[in-house]
Amino acid sequence: MAAHDAGPHHGFLDDLGTYGTALWLRWGGAGEVGLAALPDCPAVAPGSDPDACCLFAGHAGGHTWESLDPRRQATGT
Repeated sequence: MAAHDAGPHHGFLDDLGTYGTALWLRWGGAGEVGLAALPDCPAVAPGSDPDACCLFAGHAGGHTWESLDPRRQATGT
């Protein structure tokens, strides 16, 4: 995920077996830690080779293909 200072942080743990839902570890300030079953982000990259976003619905920041794929950043696709 994109770096951020505010709000909870999330780390992917596992797919839940139900299509479109995954288990995420969520943590914040003051030792707040928990698990969250979150739906997948429905966004897909534009272009002829569309990648799906690998984060959860409603995530902060850009989609994974915008922030994690240097090939797309270099070509702008």
